[in-house]
Amino acid sequence: MAVWDLAIIVGLVVLAVWNLIQGFIFRRRLHAHRRETLQALNVVDEQLLAIQRSTEALREQLTSLRAASSGIDEHIAPLQTKLQELQSDLRRIEARQQDLDERDPETKMYRKASKMVAAGADIEDIMQECELPRAEVELLLSLNKS
Repeated sequence: MAVWDLAIIVGLVVLAVWNLIQGFIFRRRLHAHRRETLQALNVVDEQLLAIQRSTEALREQLTSLRAASSGIDEHIAPLQTKLQELQSDLRRIEARQQDLDERDPETKMYRKASKMVAAGADIEDIMQECELPRAEVELLLSLNKS
């Protein structure tokens, strides 16, 4: 029985040594894994800080742009009003010019001659139709080419 007891004790000692070795190996792997994890976390922290800095810089730029755009809005409103007034004035002036042009028979002839020049009519037809001298029709033709 002593041999069996001795064999069991030796087996238990071998098993205990094996468990100790596995424990050391596991602990070493755990430490290595922990170091890798900490390094990865440090990298992530650095990236997070960089993103936070970028985000803060973008917030500051956005705030500046908002402030600038509100100032621009204050300047644009009077300009838009002035533009509308000028457009209205231009429409009145164009209507008045058209009215004056329609009253003046000579202007009607020049307008008709300009349309004929644009349509590609020749000098003789324009002279006859609009009752204009050759020099004036030639001038209209040269102006139309340029």
